[in-house]
Amino acid sequence: MAKCTSVFLNSEATIDWENDVESVPINLVASQVFTLGDNVFSLGAGLHYWAKGPENGPDGMGARIMITWLIPQ
Repeated sequence: MAKCTSVFLNSEATIDWENDVESVPINLVASQVFTLGDNVFSLGAGLHYWAKGPENGPDGMGARIMITWLIPQ
């Protein structure tokens, strides 16, 4: 299996119309598909930045890592 790399940028905005509050995280993630024995995995890491949020909500930068076991059909 060929190694595949993906990079994506997205935002997942949430708006509370009743309280006029917005949460806007921006995510940048890169992942790589690889094999380990007979198994195929996707390993990724990324950063997220809270562009806008409520006073008592999340703010600043954060990070995430993820691994996904890709099960063949």
